[in-house]
Amino acid sequence: MGLKSKTGIWPFFLQTLDLNYMRLTGIFLFFLFITLACKAQQLKYTAFTVNDGLPSNYVYRAIEDDKGFLWVATDAGIARFDGKHFQVFTTREGLPDNEVLGVVKEKNGRIWVNCFKQSPAYFDEVKNRFINAKDDTLLAKVKESTGNMYCFALQEGGVIFHDNRGSFIFKDNKLISYPAARPHGFFIRKNNDGPRLESGFIPSRDKNMAQTAIFQLRGKTVLDSTVISNNSTRDNITRGLNGGKFYFLSGLSGKCYIYSNFSTGPIRFKLDSVTPPEPFNNFEFTYDGFYMVGVSGKLYLFNKETLHIEAEVAGNYLANSMYKDHNGNIWVCTIDKGLLVYKRKQFGSVEMPRGFTHTDFLSIGLKPDGSILAGNFYGEVVEGRQKVITIHIIPKKGLIDRQRKILFSQNKIFTFSESGVYENYKLLGRFAKTAINYNDSIIIIGQPYSMLKLNSVTREFTVLNAFKKRVTALTRTVDGTIYFGSTDGLYKYDYGKNTATVLTQNSPLLQERITALCATPDGLVWVATSGSGVVVLKNDKVLLQIEEKRGIVNNATRSITTGKPGQVWLGTSGGISVINYKLLRNKLTCIIQNLTEHDGLVNNVINEMLYQKDTVYAATGKGIAVIPANIAIPEFNITVRVVRITVNQRDTIIESTYQLTYTQQNVQVQFAAIELSGHFKNLQYMLDKNENWTNLNENTLTVQLNSGNHTLRVRAVDVNGNISDKILTIKIDVATPFWKSIWFWTVTALVLQFSVIYLLNLRIKRRKEAALAKQIAGVQIASLEQQAFTSLMNPHFMFNALNSIQHYINVQDRQNANRYLSDFASLIRKNFEAAQQSFTPLEQEIENIKIYLRLEQMRFNERFEYQVITDEHLDTEDWMVPTMMLQPLLENALLHGIMPSSINGKVSIELKMQAQYLLIIITDNGIGIANSLALKETNGHRSRGMELIKKRIAALRSFGLHAITISMSPAFTGERNPGNQITLFIPQGLFPSWLQAQQQ
Repeated sequence: MGLKSKTGIWPFFLQTLDLNYMRLTGIFLFFLFITLACKAQQLKYTAFTVNDGLPSNYVYRAIEDDKGFLWVATDAGIARFDGKHFQVFTTREGLPDNEVLGVVKEKNGRIWVNCFKQSPAYFDEVKNRFINAKDDTLLAKVKESTGNMYCFALQEGGVIFHDNRGSFIFKDNKLISYPAARPHGFFIRKNNDGPRLESGFIPSRDKNMAQTAIFQLRGKTVLDSTVISNNSTRDNITRGLNGGKFYFLSGLSGKCYIYSNFSTGPIRFKLDSVTPPEPFNNFEFTYDGFYMVGVSGKLYLFNKETLHIEAEVAGNYLANSMYKDHNGNIWVCTIDKGLLVYKRKQFGSVEMPRGFTHTDFLSIGLKPDGSILAGNFYGEVVEGRQKVITIHIIPKKGLIDRQRKILFSQNKIFTFSESGVYENYKLLGRFAKTAINYNDSIIIIGQPYSMLKLNSVTREFTVLNAFKKRVTALTRTVDGTIYFGSTDGLYKYDYGKNTATVLTQNSPLLQERITALCATPDGLVWVATSGSGVVVLKNDKVLLQIEEKRGIVNNATRSITTGKPGQVWLGTSGGISVINYKLLRNKLTCIIQNLTEHDGLVNNVINEMLYQKDTVYAATGKGIAVIPANIAIPEFNITVRVVRITVNQRDTIIESTYQLTYTQQNVQVQFAAIELSGHFKNLQYMLDKNENWTNLNENTLTVQLNSGNHTLRVRAVDVNGNISDKILTIKIDVATPFWKSIWFWTVTALVLQFSVIYLLNLRIKRRKEAALAKQIAGVQIASLEQQAFTSLMNPHFMFNALNSIQHYINVQDRQNANRYLSDFASLIRKNFEAAQQSFTPLEQEIENIKIYLRLEQMRFNERFEYQVITDEHLDTEDWMVPTMMLQPLLENALLHGIMPSSINGKVSIELKMQAQYLLIIITDNGIGIANSLALKETNGHRSRGMELIKKRIAALRSFGLHAITISMSPAFTGERNPGNQITLFIPQGLFPSWLQAQQQ
């Protein structure tokens, strides 16, 4: 993978560096031999995928809007990127289709999309959603197309959508349609005098050939034309509009023709052309250029003005398109690897040989001749010398053999690792954790349990009297004092006296695990710790602690080295912090600049650094970085914008001022700090009159506001701690609840004044209460009567049931007697339970009457049959009916209607809803009411069941607005067996009214 200019990788690499770098001749020579050693200088890219918030790894297009956002079109929606966070928009946010093929920016800044579902849509900044044909009647006039549609921004403003039907221009909230007047017509421009220019085909007698011409048209009338191309019908023709120019690309000729400066009478124009290095299959515009995608997958970026190739982009990916933003970063949209970015500014790096993957370096050294040495985890030392990369393999005792330190003494190379100390890559003895040059012949070595000195002339090792500690870091001051760190803190060693001193008691900060040390000529000792940043000592006393809140990139430090006077370079797990300091009267002030992968570091894990001749060499987790010591990363004045706001968990439009009700107190705001290069660190906010800014580590703030006027201010901080002066301000006015308002208390005072009137009218109120109590008493009496009638029904039923049991006993039918007694016991229990309540569920009442009818069937030797019909829409569980209302009616039907009849009886019970009533119809084929009354007069029988039913209905009339109604009529027209039909209407509100009366 790589990025290069037309003339090669090296010239483009020079273009991407800061001009200050060009003074560093030594660096350029070094990079030159590294470049020649490898086939091509490979520039690193950063990839953004679905794991970073991208909706899909299949990316079609990207474009930067006027606010600095990057819009990324994918096959699963479109994302708005601020450099750190993706905000995704899909059909739920108004897209016509989730597969977004293209995105363009109108001159006024409006973003338009072209989706797979060929229908225009644009983004509404206030509503924070896309507006489609369902929302905008103007867009709806362009009917959805099944063909390919293309979209371009017009130089004079507006956008044009083009397909096989013609061209559609949206500008100033108006739609201008130009149906294609010629085959494959393509709108170019409209002249000031009215006619328009359009390109199209001229059919030829030869079916394999066609001419492309530019026509001057008024309506569909051709006023003038000129042929611009004779091409095969098999040619892949691509056309586009940008900056008032018409681009015509021919696949067979391999050229892009650019037409501009049009005039008419006759048609005249300026013609330019470019020829890409290879055939191409795609074409698109950036803000200051255009690109072509070659058939090899390589992308060629052309400058619009010079028509020269600015850059060539290729890698281990398949590209759909590319985009160059205003900062010079190049974004590549890929088919399966997401969105890639090549940063404009890159630091140098030492290119490793192809196939060499052990690039996790721990140590680094520089030979007198300028060659670089770097040791890794695997017992290897990489040397770059005289245009040659050499890999020295050191014998190791295990799979991992960390090359922790590389030193030069007496013109010899010494390497230090768990396998031992090596001289010119040959084992000398002992193993080591770290080491420093004490003088030109003495090397001080730190071990897991002691400290040694090595005479590089005699090769002799001597154990030093320095406690039995695990030595993790070493440094030497200008006066010869040695400071060494361990897992439990900091110590000092006097080389002349061969004695050690404990410094951990001087400060709790000096009791941390020490990762690295360095001493500056002004007498300062810089102590890098594992988790508390850097501690600076003067005369063994803590002068200053520098941690993340003071500006360093990470508190987990790994290495430290001195730079030019007044400068220290700190390596961490998150990048490099360049500390420029001043010491005045034991007061230390610092200016810190952070460098990370966003600035071009090959990796953020900095294991060791070396300063030499205005250049810093860094051994990182993924290679060797080469950084000019005078590097200056600019301040980033980052803009903050609101991208979403919710009030009480509901989305609302984006404004700068909000008027909310007193119930709308929960406000959540999602921000975007726009910096595409990745230098944004965090947000800070201030609410109301609070004088302190509060850090906001995420991009969302949730506040619970009280009534009143509130002002929310938000600003951004970059990775170097520079605070943006662009402050976002949001004003929110939450209304005061009425009970806290002045008018409420005024009304309250008036109420108190009128309370006297209330007392005077108390007698009237008591009279009304007495009348109400009388009404309630009447309801309660009616309820008691209803319960009394219900209790009378039980003995009436039991009397008839015992008659049935007596019958079976008299005829000595034991089996039926037992069955009857079982059902009778069940019915008695159910009736006993029902008698405790005045109302019972309809479902239970139906079950009771089924048992009753089954008992009567047994008693009368199956002389009748019955059926219960329940409407499927009737909810029998919820309907409440008066207890044992139906059984007496069925008893009358059987005893006084069917039993005196000479034919087999039939009883039907139908239950259904009719309006707000439960309708119950009981039908029998007995002798009828008239015949039954005649028999009663003969035998003197008196039916108590119907009397009780009527009394219960009369008692229940006190409940609710509607009463129960019952009616009886002949069921059939015959004289001997006219039957009887009882119709019972029970209102739906009866039970609630009865229940309310009971509660009162």
